[in-house]
Amino acid sequence: MATYEVDPISRIEGHLGVEIEETGGFVTGANVHGNLWRGFENFLLNRDVNDAITFTQRICGVCPVPHGQVSTYAVDAVLGYSRGHQTFAGPDASGWGVPAKAVHIRNLVLSEEFLMTHLTHFYHLVVLDYVQGPATPPWTPFFNDGFYNGLLQNPVLGSGYNGAYDVSGAAAPGALPNVLSDASGGYSDSLWSAGVLQYVKALRIRRLTFEAGALFAGRMPMTSCFVGGGVTNDGTENLSDRVDTYREITKEIQEFIIKEHVPLVMALGALYPSYDNSGNAATLNTVGLYPGYVAGNRNTYGFGAGYGNFLAWGAFPDGDGDTLGLPGGVVIGTVATGGTAAGFTAANKAEVYDTFLGDDSSANSMWRNLTESIEDSRYVVSEFDTDVYGADNEAYPGAVQRTQPNRLAGYSYIKAPRWAGNPCEVGPFARMVVGGFYPVDGSNLVNAADVTYALPPIAAAIYTKTNSSANTGLNPAAISPDLAVALVRDGLAQLETGASGSGIYDPTGQTKAQIGAAYFGTETVIKGTIWVWFSSMVGGLSTMDRLRGRALEALYLSTLMIGLPAIDGSGNLDYTAASGWIDSAALLTTASGSTWRSKTPPTTATNGWGAGEAPRGALAHFCSRTAEGKISAYQCVVPTTWNASPKDADENNGPMEEAMMDIPYNAAATSSFIDVSGNTVVTQSGLEALRVAHTFDPCIACAVH
Repeated sequence: MATYEVDPISRIEGHLGVEIEETGGFVTGANVHGNLWRGFENFLLNRDVNDAITFTQRICGVCPVPHGQVSTYAVDAVLGYSRGHQTFAGPDASGWGVPAKAVHIRNLVLSEEFLMTHLTHFYHLVVLDYVQGPATPPWTPFFNDGFYNGLLQNPVLGSGYNGAYDVSGAAAPGALPNVLSDASGGYSDSLWSAGVLQYVKALRIRRLTFEAGALFAGRMPMTSCFVGGGVTNDGTENLSDRVDTYREITKEIQEFIIKEHVPLVMALGALYPSYDNSGNAATLNTVGLYPGYVAGNRNTYGFGAGYGNFLAWGAFPDGDGDTLGLPGGVVIGTVATGGTAAGFTAANKAEVYDTFLGDDSSANSMWRNLTESIEDSRYVVSEFDTDVYGADNEAYPGAVQRTQPNRLAGYSYIKAPRWAGNPCEVGPFARMVVGGFYPVDGSNLVNAADVTYALPPIAAAIYTKTNSSANTGLNPAAISPDLAVALVRDGLAQLETGASGSGIYDPTGQTKAQIGAAYFGTETVIKGTIWVWFSSMVGGLSTMDRLRGRALEALYLSTLMIGLPAIDGSGNLDYTAASGWIDSAALLTTASGSTWRSKTPPTTATNGWGAGEAPRGALAHFCSRTAEGKISAYQCVVPTTWNASPKDADENNGPMEEAMMDIPYNAAATSSFIDVSGNTVVTQSGLEALRVAHTFDPCIACAVH
């Protein structure tokens, strides 16, 4: 056994490392550690409770909106607007709630943040693990050819790249090829080129999410509209113009998600079967792409499977009802652990009140199940909390008054949250599993008849097409021409323009007009390897399942925001019958739609908590308030605290640590580059560990708050 350090893990928010134990070329132990401590919880003490909404948004530069939202829920609770967890529309018969218009505005702002983060994560943080970059910044330095599928290697460098790459500027790095040349008919000449173009397009789409959110937030990413009791927007303002602008911007974002983002993510697993569940790898064997594929050490699971325990607090309470757009709940003991899935789902106000907010009679109440351990963390019990922590150094976070760091303790500045003692994965994949939208038992992922997983983005009606000859394949109108033509050029797909197996179209040497005529033909469907892969795809537990879950959530969430469009024969999105949150009557109300509810603050000390979802996963804030309105205690349990947690008192790995078990690790010196100072730096790969860590989208700035 040998020990190696992969630190820093790049292309994430903050400073994360992992100490790897390697035996026989595979990971047999992992200690994930967050570096540095920031102290947000302590310097919130003695401030006005509404100040927490502004301060906690500065915990993270990527996901400030969720912190502001959940902090607002906590403030709502201590000021008497809600029972806790999330604030629904009201007031109801018990006096709980804030105006419906405020609930809608909160949702519209937060949902754009979700789309921004999901797209940023895939294109600008993760995709370089799988698509070798152009030989120019910001894509350099990159890994050697051997780490990439041949179709996703940089064709400019040629095959066999293993030399030092110079990023000092002393040598010309080579230009990004003109992938829209006349010779290629105006479309990308390879899947690699199409992927690079999507990377660039996503930069603009990311900006659009900020523009849409700022219409209601005042500014993005740090919002100025959240406040206890509602939002700061003028309740008498006619929002029709903002609503129309928001809808038009989000249409463009959704079109990118439908036609480019989801298809590329879905296709990626076909090129990296070791990182997908074995059910999908077996499909590739049937089409001859990987006839010699053997599943990894996780038997029926691909690399990065993890525990299979999932937790979500839920998000997006409906302003016109009591449902949650994204349900909360817990799933423990899935097929990954050889057990039977157990848990619960909280999809509406009543279920939230009966479970997370339940009293002593509720087996699923938060205060009975949620603990944070500091057994292997760089913290010690403060003098204020000696009666709170047990012998195993675990405590309910709502009871903790002070966070006291000690760099000599443990191995990470991240604490270890547990639900009933179980390490749980949180995030988009967890939300899809908890909500019943994504199967992990090997069920078919795109079967429209399977009502159990009737998630609109993966319904067969959207991405499949049957022509007049009863030939069924992928619908070209639902996939960008650039990506589809690239798949054809690289042999992963074929355009069939007639009956099954007939009229196969080759775009080589054709003009853009000729390609377009065939592509948008009424009889055209996309067949070949990519169709077999897509139509046979099953859900499971793996690195690729985690990536797919995030992409599918982006599409699902966009349908909640503005509705799901039809796709006409010309490839255009038709929103005639589409409807979502943006069409809410409460939001459109002019001159009479209150956005804030006045309520006299309590005259005694109070405590409460807010819980919701950040793009990265379950987020909770716990607040205690003095009779004078000042914060006496504040604790945050953030997504990466769950995912990147260290071991607990029972030596259970954190979810990310567990996901790294049994993945390969190449300890050889495999790459070198010349840094900006002209020094040659030799590196070990660590790519396998990076790929697994990146799927969790870790934010260490949040986790070491």
